This record gives sequence, structure tokens and C-alpha cells, in this order.
Amino acid sequence: TGRKFYTVPDGVGNLLHLWFFAMEHNLLRTLPSTMSQLHNLSEVQLWNNKFDTFPQVLCELPAMEKLDIKNNNITRLPTALHRPDKLKELNVTGNPLTYPPQDVCEQGTAAMLFFLRQEAAKDVAKYFFFI
Repeated sequence: TGRKFYTVPDGVGNLLHLWFFAMEHNLLRTLPSTMSQLHNLSEVQLWNNKFDTFPQVLCELPAMEKLDIKNNNITRLPTALHRPDKLKELNVTGNPLTYPPQDVCEQGTAAMLFFLRQEAAKDVAKYFFFI
């Protein structure tokens, strides 16, 4: 790719058999919510774009095994990123991440997902404690 796209069309959500999505070297800042319908999507390459926040829709991809979103401007990974059970390769290098902490990120994918899972569990516990 690398054609300097600013957006991904909503119609991408209609590509139900899509298993590989590559939009690296573009100017993307968001992804359409329709991507949540891509239940076969196993590999996503979004490096060298303009994401300031992590695209939440990526947390809703149950078949995702590989996510490369390096070299963007992301400072935080959402705790919901632990949801895609098959995620084994997560590349977030080159982002100014502050959460998870840098020492966790340096330990790799398994450590980051473990951290996010623990943080998500804390959020759930707080919710039930305050009800």
C-alpha cells in the first residue's frame, strides 16, 4: 500500500471472508466500526499511519492473530485488547506508549496481554464493588 489514504470505507465490513488487512504507510487516524464484522480477519498491518488513539474496533476481531501497528502516535493500549483470544503477535514499537508501562512492553506480546487482562479484571472488580 502506501498510497496515502486518509480513511477506510465502511464497506470493508462487507468483506466477510477477509483474513488479511494491510494499510501500512498511509494517513489513517481511525478505522470504521464496520470492521467488527470481519470475524475471519487474522492479520492486520497498520504500521506507519497517524493513529493517536488505538482503534477500539481491533479489540472486536476474534480471529486476529497478528497485529502490527508500529510507528504511529499511540500512547495507550486499551484493556479490551486482551479479548482477541488468538492474538499472538503484537508489534507496537515506535509508539510513545505510556500504558502499559514501557518495562511491560519490552517483555513482548504475552506480557502486554497479561497486563491488559489483569487491568481489565481490576476494572470489572471496581464496577461490582461500587454497585
